This record gives sequence, C-alpha cells and structure tokens, in this order.
Amino acid sequence: MLTYELPAAPSWEATDGRASWSSSWPGYTGYHEGSAIVHDVWYENGRGLLDAGWYVADDGAGRLGPFETEREAETALGATGAKQAPTPSPAAVLVGPPPAPPPGAAPGAGGRGGAERIEPGGVAETRTRRLTFDMLSASPRASRRGTAGRIDRCRGFMSADAFWKPWEVEVASFEDAAKLIHGVFDKWSGTGSVFAWRGQVDASWSLHASLYRRLLWTRGGADAPEEKDLQDEEHEILTEAHRWGLHAGTHGRLSVLGQLAVLQHFGAPTRIIDVTFNPLIGLWFAVEQQWENGEPKAEDKDGRLFAVDVSRRGINDDETRRTWEDRLERPWPASDTGGDPYREWMTKVFAWRPARFDQRIAAQNGGFLLGGVPASSGPAGLVVQWIKDSAVRGAYWSIDEVRRAVSVPIHFHKIDPEAGRDPNNPAYTIRVKAAAKPQIRKRLQELYGYRHATIYPDYPGVALYGRPSLKSRP
Repeated sequence: MLTYELPAAPSWEATDGRASWSSSWPGYTGYHEGSAIVHDVWYENGRGLLDAGWYVADDGAGRLGPFETEREAETALGATGAKQAPTPSPAAVLVGPPPAPPPGAAPGAGGRGGAERIEPGGVAETRTRRLTFDMLSASPRASRRGTAGRIDRCRGFMSADAFWKPWEVEVASFEDAAKLIHGVFDKWSGTGSVFAWRGQVDASWSLHASLYRRLLWTRGGADAPEEKDLQDEEHEILTEAHRWGLHAGTHGRLSVLGQLAVLQHFGAPTRIIDVTFNPLIGLWFAVEQQWENGEPKAEDKDGRLFAVDVSRRGINDDETRRTWEDRLERPWPASDTGGDPYREWMTKVFAWRPARFDQRIAAQNGGFLLGGVPASSGPAGLVVQWIKDSAVRGAYWSIDEVRRAVSVPIHFHKIDPEAGRDPNNPAYTIRVKAAAKPQIRKRLQELYGYRHATIYPDYPGVALYGRPSLKSRP
C-alpha cells in the first residue's frame, strides 16, 4: 500500500470539454461522461491510500469499490443482480486536486481546488497529490453515468516528486544554498569525493535521459522501459546517424561516445544525461529563467538540484574505461550478454568529461552521466533495493517505480552536515523554493557572472535567449 500526503485543497472539478463534475467526501464517487472518468480515492486518518492497481464497479445506481481484484468487483456486482458489461478499453486520464478528507481527518482550506482538463488517452500528473492516474474505461458510447454492470480497472503511478521527497533538503534563499554547497559538499570534496551536479527548473521532473523519457512517452505510460529497450532504440539512432553520414568529424571517425555527445548537443535523444562539475552552475540551472512563446515558464515551480557522487566512477580517470572514449562500437555490455560486467553496468553510474568540442561544454564545465537502466540484481546475484524512506523500515520502491523516477542506477541519501563521506557513491537532492529563484539568479549573476550569455555562449544560445520575450508562434 502506498501512502500520499493529503494537500489542503478540499475539492476538485474535472471536465472533458463537454461535461464537468466535482467530487466530495464521503466515500468513493465516480461518473462516466463521454470518454472520461471522474473519481476520487478512499481516505484513512487524513491520508489517501492507493494500491498500484485496483477495480471499481458500477451497478447502475452508484459506485462499488475500490476492490483489489476483478473477482471481488464481480462478486459485488453479482450481489446487486447487475449484469456485467463488456470488457473495458483504454480511454481517458484524470488530473486535478483531490477531494476533501472526512470530517476531522485533516485540515482543509475551504473552497474549490484548481480545475484541470481530462485529456483522453494521455497521461498527466495531479498538481497536489503528485500522482498519475491511468484509467481504463468502456468505449465513449457505453460510458454514460450509471452504466450498470461495468467494471473499471484503474492504475496509479507514483510521481518522481514523491520519489525525491524523503531525501530532499529545502533551500529558500541563495544563502541557504551556499551554506549547503560550501559547508557540506566542500567538506566532502576535501576528503576525495567528486560530485556531478544537475539543476532542473521543476522539482517534480524525473531524472531521465532524453531517450529514456521519450521511450516512456512513446509507450503511453505502460511498463517503464528496460535496458534492452534502450539499447535497441539507441542502435537505431546510431545507425541512422551513420546513414546520414554524421559519424565522422573534422578529424575523422567519431567514437560512439563522441557521436552521442554531438547528438545530445543538437537535441537528439540519447542515453547520456547533461551535468556540470560546478555546483553553482548546477544551481543556476535549477533557477534558470525560461520562456515559452514569449512568456516566462516554471517560475511558480520549485526547482531541484541533484548532486551525484561519482568518485572513482570517472571514465576519463579509470585505466580500463578510458578506452571507451575511442571505441567505435558501444563500450557497455550488450543487454543479451548477462554476467557480472553487465550487472555492474546496470547497478553503477559513471561520469564522463568529454573533449571540449564546443564553447558551451567549456562554459558550463559540462559532462555527462551514463549507466544502465536500474536493475534489481547486481554482480554475483546481489539483490539491489531502493529504500523509500530511511525513517520507514522495510519499505522499498518497486523497480518499475524506480525507473519512472530515474533512468540511471543511483541511490539517494539525505544530506547530513555532520556525517562523513559515504563510500557508496550516493546522490543527494536539494529542493529550491520557487519564491527564491529570482534572488538566487540575481546573486549568481552579481557574484559569478552567470547568465544566459555566459552559460550559452554560442549562436543557438542567442537565438533562444537573446530576445526571449518575442513570441515564437501566434
């Protein structure tokens, strides 16, 4: 059973563009209209409880459930005398703030929660519960309020934000961030730790390589891709680059890592993840001002800064892996080889500092993270587990949940200023409050000169950020 904190918003409203509904406590409510389902979740002691999959039934007069199995739903329907409806087919997704708790369970703010649109066939994330609901319902013609005998199978996906939350430390000013970076990470770096940093303007985003993320979207939010899926698609991309004659540079044939770096630079999907080895540049990316069609975006979102311990994991610094930079075939083990080298690839993350083939890599002190898709077993059959929360004993994420949050095998710890350096290459995460973004940007520019012109010192940079307030479309 997964547990989610109950937010303040006491109700929600949803629409599919043709009809609207709102939910309220007590109990479970759910209605069908067009191709949409509206529903809410059972609450217990002020906290919403949701299984990874559950069933609800409709006897024509109201909603029955939720049930853990389809058989339980069928039994409940049989007791009402309703005839079971046809098997459901994929139809719609529900997003929106959750319903009110039962009286006395948790405080509420009063009023209506923010409305969201139901997009049939898509996957979206609630803004308050940080949970994605992937609904399966009957066809639109059959989906009418009070359709007797239908059983709906529902599935919930944990968000990346919930994955990070037990490990994050919040900062609300430049001073807070500087204290952590200089007071904690400087101390650890002095004992030999090397950190790769990545900033993201939205704290709810996953830590996914672009290829992994796009594969997940392409699959429609079904089971998270595995290493074989990634390698198969990677092979197709590298083959296509070869067909286009892009596998050679000005000084001859590019290695596979060289090709991936250039493809990444120009926006092609790859398995490598951009990082910097400068914590302040990582912080700048977490608070970066971005625009969408002339309007600022993500300014109301908390940012996130990751610090990944890559000590002894640098490709450039390892006698064996240094040859990866020159290999004309993929240097990591193929997904069909098995064995300990493959398991090591699936359970460790590596860092690479590429040659500074353009100004941007140099300006950002940039590099890449790479590693296999997280696996549940390592070399010699060692069981690998991802702890949900250090305060909750015996609670672990499933491997599918891990992959939905992060596409490389890193394990998170909470920052402890008093602790010594951890020898197991953990990762840490810092949540940057949205209200602090302008002040942090200002201080980074005043003290270090970090701004778009110095972080993106090239023509693509000025094309994007020279006059960002101009609309790019009507």
